[in-house]
Amino acid sequence: MSSRADEADDLWDSDNFGLASTTATVVRPVGNRSRSSSRFDTLTLLAGIEGSKQPQDFGVNANLGARTEINWGLPLYQPCGIGLQLGTANVASDNAVRVFELVGEDSHRWQQFITTGVFQRTDWGLSYGLAYDFLYQDGFDTTTLGQWRGRLAFQPTITTEFGFTANLRSFGDDARFNADVVHLRSIDQASFYVRRYFALGIQATAWAGLADEHGESNAVTGPAPATEEAFLFGADLLIPLTNDFAIYGETNLMMPADTGTVDAFMALTWFPAGTSRSARRLRYSPLLPVAASTSFAVDLLP
Repeated sequence: MSSRADEADDLWDSDNFGLASTTATVVRPVGNRSRSSSRFDTLTLLAGIEGSKQPQDFGVNANLGARTEINWGLPLYQPCGIGLQLGTANVASDNAVRVFELVGEDSHRWQQFITTGVFQRTDWGLSYGLAYDFLYQDGFDTTTLGQWRGRLAFQPTITTEFGFTANLRSFGDDARFNADVVHLRSIDQASFYVRRYFALGIQATAWAGLADEHGESNAVTGPAPATEEAFLFGADLLIPLTNDFAIYGETNLMMPADTGTVDAFMALTWFPAGTSRSARRLRYSPLLPVAASTSFAVDLLP
């Protein structure tokens, strides 16, 4: 049994800078080639830097810190090719603006994201999945939040994929900011994306869509009416460095920029089974990334 992805090994040629042939060096992400596999082919570990500004920062703050993550896809019901996703991430950050500290609030924030889900990749290019995200955070107060995420995707060619992603809030939580009680909840989102697969296993994705209204209250100027639905857009980029390591980055921006979200992270990802060049293209690769600020935007309402 091999612990390497045969797709990546067959197509990678170190003497030719990865261009082993004139054909595309990516394969249809459904595992339709016969190969030995390991349950660890889809395991990834990530560490990097994250920056975040959301409505929950009360209009006067931003955060900068470190993100660590583990994500794993496993067969759940092999006769139908149904997979199970298990993932968790931790983010430890400091305030990038001094206002919270000056008004007597915490200058640090710790977050734990947990994502569990099920998904299926068919042999004719259709993929779909549903995940539940749980967020525990300890900042100016301790809160727990939940949301659902779903994705429907189709890959018409070996180099192009497009799809639809939706985020729906599950439950929110009240928090205390000094003497005020505010309510935190996730922001509903819906977007369409296009993903392109390049030589050497490089992947680039761009998306655009709409987000539900979000609060515009400010810790200094006071309560304000919520915005209406807002435009959002974002992108991710995965660049394999070797069979074992890749650079991965993700950003999501919700308008208007002064009250919406400005979230991004850049990280080094480790693929213990050496599958970086077939990342997100194996049958049991998780269909959705582990929740992050980029996919779990938090609203604040007075």
